[in-house]
Amino acid sequence: LAVTIGQEINFLTLNGTTIRTKNPSAVSLTALAYNDETRDMFLGDLRNKNVSIFVKELDVENANWTALLNNTYSSHIIGMVYHPASSSLFYIDSKLSAIVKLHIVNKNENKTKRDFVDNNTPQVIIKLPQQSPRGIALDLCNKRLYWANSNTSSPSIESSDLFGNDRKIIINTNLYEPLSVAVDHATGKIYWIDDEEGIHYKIERSNLDGTNRELMFQGRHQQPVQIAVDNEAVYWTDWTYYAVWRLNKTKQEGSQPSIWKSFFDSNRDSEPYGIIARDNLGSVNCAAAAESLRSYVDTGDVRDEADGVLITSTEDVSEKIEQDGMFCLNGGKLINKNTTCTCKSGYEGQHCESSVCQNFCVHGECRVDEMGKPRCTCSPMFRGRRCEQDVCLKYCLNNGECEIRNGEPYCKCSNDARGARCEDTTRVQEVCGVLCSSSYEQFGEYDRQIC
Repeated sequence: LAVTIGQEINFLTLNGTTIRTKNPSAVSLTALAYNDETRDMFLGDLRNKNVSIFVKELDVENANWTALLNNTYSSHIIGMVYHPASSSLFYIDSKLSAIVKLHIVNKNENKTKRDFVDNNTPQVIIKLPQQSPRGIALDLCNKRLYWANSNTSSPSIESSDLFGNDRKIIINTNLYEPLSVAVDHATGKIYWIDDEEGIHYKIERSNLDGTNRELMFQGRHQQPVQIAVDNEAVYWTDWTYYAVWRLNKTKQEGSQPSIWKSFFDSNRDSEPYGIIARDNLGSVNCAAAAESLRSYVDTGDVRDEADGVLITSTEDVSEKIEQDGMFCLNGGKLINKNTTCTCKSGYEGQHCESSVCQNFCVHGECRVDEMGKPRCTCSPMFRGRRCEQDVCLKYCLNNGECEIRNGEPYCKCSNDARGARCEDTTRVQEVCGVLCSSSYEQFGEYDRQIC
């Protein structure tokens, strides 16, 4: 596994070894993608004023971090995948509320030194002005993109081809705020995290077309971010426990997630964000995967959503601590003889269990400012303190069509209207036709000028 946290990538092996690699030029590494053929790692930086995407050559000892895409476009990259056949990165830019394609040009094929050249500017392939796109996943075998729309007014899991065409809604019921998606090539499944209202979350999966939907796990007291899957398990990053959690894919009664890696002591200044699993990103044998899928039998005893709530390991942890005394979540500290929590900036509640960002931004991304208050970065179509105002709502008059240009509403007027908001309905053509007709008696220089 590879996990981004602050300026670092942490590589986690099955035997428990952790390898930490730091990029001193980075500020806050988030999304990441991997090219298994060349062993190149691509990483988005959310808060870097100079660089939006870095690349790290893992097969070159002591290789430098290379700036692949400068932050000319003020990108806000929160999800990323790499398609080896087309040498392209696909990423989610939450500031544009869009899915963007970036072609990667390798100028030098010498394995000891590669120069990455971006001859093409990023290309928006899907505009999602009414959505809040978050996680993105790639089905290598069927050449399709999947993404999570976390807009709580109309949440969904959606899909398209690699050109942004053939869009399909995979799931749009019984969702609250889906955050991340992952495609499992071995079983032909898609997994996702849904941050439910309040303190609850759930892990679900379905076939790639949305059929055979299953609830894998439902729990509470976590703030999940991104999800990944390998041959045996599902993994996700969590800001509440500063950890990566693991849950077996083969569901058995009573199975619970466990902390696979804790960053609580080693990286308290940053929070784990992106996560990928190499097993599911390498040279996928699509023919073998298809054959495996035909013979695949899910022996797990997965309950449907209607069957009730499953208890998570986080609940067990909380209950155990409650028996011993007061407890604090999200990095809170006990004070007053262990009877009261003092919360980290951005959290509140008796146990610091609630983020001030929870459900705050209606159509946008939430961050916590230096005063611990929620602040919204709105999608292009929305404004207001909570991104609750549709800028196009009733903006264009007289049946004009509203769209966003350069961050501002713009009206496309019908034939009989003009003006910034299509407010002028003077029938110009009809008036000019009368004034300028050959039968009309001109009575001044002004008439000749307007005709």
